[in-house]
Amino acid sequence: MESPQIVLLDEPLSGLDRASKQLVIALLVEIKRNMPNLLMVLISHEEDIATLVDVTYEIDSSKVEAVK
Repeated sequence: MESPQIVLLDEPLSGLDRASKQLVIALLVEIKRNMPNLLMVLISHEEDIATLVDVTYEIDSSKVEAVK
């Protein structure tokens, strides 16, 4: 738990108010900056999360395609 190699986050912003979303995003940015070798997998419908990711995949009609 202290130095994970992979972190899986399923809808980490779901149900949060705007201030809480910004707090979580800031925390994830800090984690990304301080742990560059960490693989963070985020599943989300939120557009706000796009600024955190290096690669975006979309699922459409059972097909997974890289977007970014």
